[in-house]
Amino acid sequence: MTTAPARPTPNNMPSKPAFDPLRPARRDELTQPFRPLYERAMTQSGLHPHTRLVGLALATYADWDTGNIPAASQPRLAGLTNASGLHQPQVVVALNTLRSRGWIKQDGAVKWERSNVQLVIPRALLKRLQGQ
Repeated sequence: MTTAPARPTPNNMPSKPAFDPLRPARRDELTQPFRPLYERAMTQSGLHPHTRLVGLALATYADWDTGNIPAASQPRLAGLTNASGLHQPQVVVALNTLRSRGWIKQDGAVKWERSNVQLVIPRALLKRLQGQ
């Protein structure tokens, strides 16, 4: 007598992580230096002009190849206010927007005056950028 195979359950299915468009692109996925790719993505984004300005001001502090901003070069809120010519509350709104839309990562500090920031290219944009 032959027994029928067991009916599959969700536990038997291979797990695949959900697509997250805000997940940062990994460095090994990049075919070009990070900073020019980030700058091109930022200028082509549909972000508010103040937000783009703050994003590009942040990029000027980043390493050309890796996009990392060393701790000693972090502009903090005062530096970005100076570099962009915007008022401090405008810069805070721009930084919050960049963080929420996946363009920057903030370390554990809560206040922008003390936090370190790293540039990120949202994964959803990477394929389109590298195809140009």
